[in-house]
Parts: sequence; C-alpha cells; structure tokens
Amino acid sequence: MLSQLDAAKNTTKEIIYNSFHGFADVAVDDKRLPEFTLNRENAQILKNRKENLITTTDLDDSDIVSKKLYLLEEKIPPQQWQFGEEETEILGYLCQKAVCHFRGRDYTAWFTLDIPISDGPYKFHGLPGLILMMEDSEKMFQFTAIGLEQLANVEIVSDNKKDFIVCTPQQYSMVKKRMQETNVLYYSQGETLFVSKRRIPIVYKAIEAE
Repeated sequence: MLSQLDAAKNTTKEIIYNSFHGFADVAVDDKRLPEFTLNRENAQILKNRKENLITTTDLDDSDIVSKKLYLLEEKIPPQQWQFGEEETEILGYLCQKAVCHFRGRDYTAWFTLDIPISDGPYKFHGLPGLILMMEDSEKMFQFTAIGLEQLANVEIVSDNKKDFIVCTPQQYSMVKKRMQETNVLYYSQGETLFVSKRRIPIVYKAIEAE
C-alpha cells in the first residue's frame, strides 16, 4: 500500500481532502471503492538477545502526506514464568504450558522443547523452548505460529536511527493510540490524490496495559 501511495504522490499535483461521506461518494461514482485502504499494524520488532535489547520501529501513516517513523528501545528481562502440567500439539510439536504476568496482562504460553530457542512472539522470551502459541486471559491478544521455516545465511539489517523519532514507552503508547484510532482512506485519479481522514469510534486497547 505504501509503495503504491508513494508512487501516486510522485505524480500528484493536487491533493484534495474530503469528508468521509464526500470521499465515499466520489470513490463510488468513480468505481474506486475496492481501493479503500485501512490502517493496519506497521510495527516491527528487532531482538538483540546478546545485549538484551528490544527495538520497536513503527510507521505512523495516520497522515499519509507526512508519514513519521518512530523508534523505541527497551531492555526487557525474561518474564517470570510458572510451568503447568498440561500439554498440547502445535504444528506437530509437543508443547508445554507456562503462564506469566507482563505489563498489566496475564498470559498463557505453549512452548516446545523440541526447538530449544528461548524466544517467542512479541517481546516474550525466557522459556527453555520456542513459544508457538500464547494468549492473554481476556483473549484479546493471541499469537499462533502457522508455519516454521529454517533459513541459512540470513543477515538482519536495521534501519538508520537518524530517520526515526526516538520516543519513550509512554510517548510511543500515545502515538500508537492515535494511529489505531485514525482511519485514512485514499485513491489517486490522474494527477489528483483524494484523501479522507477520520477518527474511528472505537476504544483502543493497548497490548501493554501498564
């Protein structure tokens, strides 16, 4: 979506901001309704286990004309896990149960000793095997592995920090709330870019409640 948008902006000589209803009318009349685009998850997480450093980068596309990049660096120790006796099978791997409390939410994780990598989704780690599935007690957030692929000679390259706005966890939480509660729609027609931006009538629930 972003590459298409950047290409459209390169040929744009006029940007017209519409109300949502006005934008919808124009899009329907021009038979461009399928090109409606909604905000989605832009965050990427890079984990440096040697230095116990987790870097989150995020693209704020709530204003498509002037996108902003944010960067958050944190040192997060392993979660304090408690082991359960239950077992289940995920992707053909026998998994054990473990629970923890992390930043305001209680989580249940299923990890496998067959893959002795102390890591998992999001910012979770510290178990003696790879976490293949986990969810919070309210079942609002769930991570499930749908496939595994072993790659060779992979080089992880991070973006230049000077391109990002460095923020604190509190600042990033405010940015994330604004991003998730903003709906941006656009489509291009010739040299004109039509844009609509509105607040979504939802209550944003952060994965990190504390």
